[in-house]
Amino acid sequence: MLYKFDDGSVYDGRWRDAKFWGHGTFMSENGDKYEGDFVNGIKNGTGTLRLHTGEIYEGKWKDGKRHGKGTSYARCK
Repeated sequence: MLYKFDDGSVYDGRWRDAKFWGHGTFMSENGDKYEGDFVNGIKNGTGTLRLHTGEIYEGKWKDGKRHGKGTSYARCK
């Protein structure tokens, strides 16, 4: 289900108890984009974060933070 927030951010994915749950995509108003797993409204599981700066992180998440195995990429100038 696609939902647009008042601040311009967008979430497309599953919900449970009015929180992001399961696989989904969240794009913040500044262009940062996370696609992956959510539990209780927080990044948990496997996902990819693409920051508006060009940095990319692909890997594991726990309680909204990078956790365990993952790979970061930085934009080269």
